[in-house]
Amino acid sequence: MAALIVLADDHPRTHVADRLAAELVSLGETVPADVIAAANRLDLYYMGSRYPDALGGGDPVKILQEADALAAIGQAERVLAYCRAIVERPS
Repeated sequence: MAALIVLADDHPRTHVADRLAAELVSLGETVPADVIAAANRLDLYYMGSRYPDALGGGDPVKILQEADALAAIGQAERVLAYCRAIVERPS
């Protein structure tokens, strides 16, 4: 989201990774496939934690395990590094 604010002084009203990546592309940014994949994977955690019924009615605490959390941290670090590079880019 910060990358979009830096680039366009605006942002879409969503947290859905596909939409955010599409917005970056529309602004002329190249979004690497691994960043898109990591962001899309993070959507699974976002949706399940915000809308517990998104996981088919299962309890997120029982479905998501420590390995999932560690994987999510790695994915978030990849997305953050990409966005940080945009935010810190000299103008």
